[in-house]
Amino acid sequence: MLTLVIGRAGTGKTEFVMSEMRRRMGEGEAGMFLIVPEQYSHYAERQLCAVCGDKAALHAETLSFTRLYSNVMAETAMTSIDVLDASGQILALYRALESTAPWLKVYGVKKMRTEILENLLDTIKEFKSLNITAQSLEHISSKASNPTADKLKDIALILDAYNAILHVHGGDAADRMTLLAEYIGDSTVGSSGHVFFDGFNDFTVQELCVIKELLLKKASITVCLTCDPDDSNEIFEVPNRTFKQLKRFADESGVKVERIFMERDEPSPCLADEPLPCLPCLAIFNTKLYLSETPLIKSAPNSSTSFGSNCE
Repeated sequence: MLTLVIGRAGTGKTEFVMSEMRRRMGEGEAGMFLIVPEQYSHYAERQLCAVCGDKAALHAETLSFTRLYSNVMAETAMTSIDVLDASGQILALYRALESTAPWLKVYGVKKMRTEILENLLDTIKEFKSLNITAQSLEHISSKASNPTADKLKDIALILDAYNAILHVHGGDAADRMTLLAEYIGDSTVGSSGHVFFDGFNDFTVQELCVIKELLLKKASITVCLTCDPDDSNEIFEVPNRTFKQLKRFADESGVKVERIFMERDEPSPCLADEPLPCLPCLAIFNTKLYLSETPLIKSAPNSSTSFGSNCE
């Protein structure tokens, strides 16, 4: 089952996840995972230990996508890729350009400066994060017109050669999530227990592929998103799109979807060791920032009615 826990900021989504994990631990369920953003993993682990106590170490793990990749590679007996540093990636890309030079129409090795190589490497990494392959670029170039078509064909050739060089001499960190999506189906992640995702507003295409693979193996998943599907304001545009993508993946995988909408008039108490005060002014900004008919800054008597003058 896929459970989508949605709501505005401060409505208790993380509190719901922690309480649900504590309840499951009390029932003896093991093999649970809490997947959070990289920068939030240490804090989330402290939260989990504070709420669930000593049982947390036995029944659950708090991981980022990167740590999840390392665990899955170790479990499936696959060797983690040795990632080249930035200089090594630039040299590998230059070697790929040299090997494909006779067929390139836009990119030339003689005119290739370091900054152009860096920009091209950033483009390749962006394509990889979106799960766009060399074959996809070749297909798109056949439908495009010049000069775009020639440029896409060149990038497709370079990307193919670059991947071949990485396969021999080292890997690219951008490929980790692709490998995770490929091998997570062979691991025990999601086979038993429950997988929780918290702290994300959206996911990269590679991360969505990981979640889709978990759905295909009928894993029990809970995803928290800070959004309101009934609110069309731009602040929720990205998480609302993620909500629809996850729901579509579940439908395609034949997995039942449960939606839990969290509502609370006051922000939920923080789960830190020293709770931070929940400021009412932040709640006002959260609900009324994009409501043009309800100005947040009210003019003082005998003052200008413009926002700029009030700010000055």
